[in-house]
Amino acid sequence: MGKTQAERNYLAILKAEIEGIYGTPLQSPKNFTECCKIITARTHKTVSNSTMKRIYGYVQAGNNYMPSTFILNTLSEFAGYKDFREFCKHCKMMEQTQGEANMKDILTKTAEHLECATKGLYQLCIILGINITRNRGNKIFFTK
Repeated sequence: MGKTQAERNYLAILKAEIEGIYGTPLQSPKNFTECCKIITARTHKTVSNSTMKRIYGYVQAGNNYMPSTFILNTLSEFAGYKDFREFCKHCKMMEQTQGEANMKDILTKTAEHLECATKGLYQLCIILGINITRNRGNKIFFTK
């Protein structure tokens, strides 16, 4: 697997972490707007709605689309890592320890990391005065 393919795989894992922190899949314009605001509040860096929509496939992007290093670093920071390189190192370490074929273990570790990041998100919402509610389908909604 080449570096580019590995980075694409790691981006897929990072996307799952971001959705876990946000609390629901990013599937609507409102989701992207809210998530971008939370990313900015937490990292003090801006990621545009249109960039997030391209990353998540909500709008058309080229087959080989990869976000810029700045965006990858910002999303990694939002997920609790220093930058995308550190996130990739975390993934590589998990692959080496568990074997590349055993991505389930990597996702388990990612879920553990998400649990810590989610606690931080809830604290941030409290500080920003954002209310967090769940509907019967267990989806999480953020309101001001």
